[in-house]
Amino acid sequence: MTTQIAIIQKVEEIQNKISLYQSDLFIGYAEYLYKLQGYDSLNDYYSETKKFKNDLDEILLDYYTAIDFNNIQEQQTLLMDIIYLVDNYKINILDISGNKETYCNYISEYFRDKKDTLSNLNHTQNDNSIVSRIQQEWAIRLYKLDEYYKIIAEENSACLEKKNKGMISNFLEYFSKSKKPTVCAIEYV
Repeated sequence: MTTQIAIIQKVEEIQNKISLYQSDLFIGYAEYLYKLQGYDSLNDYYSETKKFKNDLDEILLDYYTAIDFNNIQEQQTLLMDIIYLVDNYKINILDISGNKETYCNYISEYFRDKKDTLSNLNHTQNDNSIVSRIQQEWAIRLYKLDEYYKIIAEENSACLEKKNKGMISNFLEYFSKSKKPTVCAIEYV
C-alpha cells in the first residue's frame, strides 16, 4: 500500500513539473509528440528545435550587425534567410508527427504573427537589451524544452534500465535452468 502511494505521488510530481511547461505552444507540441509517438519522436523534435534555435541565433547576430551599420540590403538578405529557416523548421517538426493538422495552424499562425512584427527581430527595440524579443523568447523556450526533455529522458532511462535488468535476469535464469544432463554418445543395440 505504501509503495502504491509513493508511486502515485511521484507521478503527480512529474505531472506538476510537466504542466509548468504546457503554456507554451512548442512545449505543448513536444508533449503531444511524446504522448502520440513516444520518446523517439520527442527526441527528434528536441534535436530539430535546438538546431533551429542555434541557427536562428547565428542569423540574428548577423542581422543585428546589419542594423547597427544600417546595411538595408544585408538586412533583407538575412530576413530571407530567417524566413527560409523558419519554413524548414516548420516542415521538419510537423513531419515528425505525421499529423500536421493538429498543430499546423497554431504553429503557422505563431510564425505569421512574428513575421508581421519586424520589431521582434530588432535588438535596438527591446528595452535596452542587446538581443531581440524573438531571441529572448526562444532562449526561454529552449530552456523550458530542455527541462521538459530532461524529465522525460530520466523517466525513459529508468524504464529502459528496469527493462534491461529484467531481460538480463530472464536470460541468466533461462540458461541456469537449462543445465540438464546432455547425451554425449548414442549406442545402438
